[in-house]
Amino acid sequence: MESPEHFGNPEREYAALRETLGLLDCSFRGTLELEGKDRVSFLHGLVTQDIKGLKSGNCAYSLMTTNKARIMADMFVYALPDSLILDLVRQNVDKVKGELEKYIFVEDVTVKDVSHECRHFSLLGPAASAVLKRRPGALPEEEGKFELHTFGGETVLVGRTSYGQVPRFDLFVPTRSGESLWTLLVAESRTLGGIPVGTTALEMLRIEEGIPLYGMDFDETVMPAEAGLEHAVSFTKGCYVGQEPIARLKHRGHVNKLLCGVKADRDTPIPPDTAIFAGEREIGRVTSAARSPLLKCAIALAYVRVAEGPPNTEIRLGLKGEEGDGTVVSLPFVHLPKAP
Repeated sequence: MESPEHFGNPEREYAALRETLGLLDCSFRGTLELEGKDRVSFLHGLVTQDIKGLKSGNCAYSLMTTNKARIMADMFVYALPDSLILDLVRQNVDKVKGELEKYIFVEDVTVKDVSHECRHFSLLGPAASAVLKRRPGALPEEEGKFELHTFGGETVLVGRTSYGQVPRFDLFVPTRSGESLWTLLVAESRTLGGIPVGTTALEMLRIEEGIPLYGMDFDETVMPAEAGLEHAVSFTKGCYVGQEPIARLKHRGHVNKLLCGVKADRDTPIPPDTAIFAGEREIGRVTSAARSPLLKCAIALAYVRVAEGPPNTEIRLGLKGEEGDGTVVSLPFVHLPKAP
């Protein structure tokens, strides 16, 4: 599945995400559906979030980990009356489907890849809710909720989440109606000053907000606490795959490396895997980077050794033939005032 990098002006698209409204086609992501009377208890024992406590109409961000508590995948779980919907990066769909099916013995559970049956659109920005308020049906009242709406005679799942500090609504619509709904959303977004945005603008926002992405900032070598993803873990739910090492680390230990921000004294983005030095000692590596329109400089996400690179540590970037000084910072890069 391809997605536009931009629609002509990435910085204008970024400004829309921050100031008004950006409309993004997220159909490059994947979707799994779990059905069967045992689906809730089954998934509850395989992911980090409390699925048994997830009421119909709610959604939650969760992780799937290995026995050694390394992250296999991340996902949003939507609890419908008769099914569970998993929204995850497309590259993990087959892996997660296979992992789930491996644990089905006598349970009444079926796992289906429905990625090609639906389109996924996201409305991001301060005016995101204003578009949906023009449509009939109730809006989700708060983050972690969703409603089923009718658009053009089709049932559309509308979920309310956030992208860091930016309001976000996710819409899942049948593929057959995807093009017509996209056209409608573009037209209604433009009346509010919103525009379609591509992945370049989203990447700028993602890194500013300190949101790690699977395959770039974490994978099966990383634990949730190292990636700053403990908000996706329930520490009261009981047993699941990887639970013991995660609980042990939480209550008895500490991480040696942590995903941090790097603010660089340069304008051009830092190449991924660039080494980070404190003095002559390497203390970390860059995972993803962009130029921040908000800070007017290059920024990056990077794993840094906790003992040697606390916030405000001045560092040097291992760039060939270029200046590369910077500072380790806490995430997100900027804390914005909450809207009234």
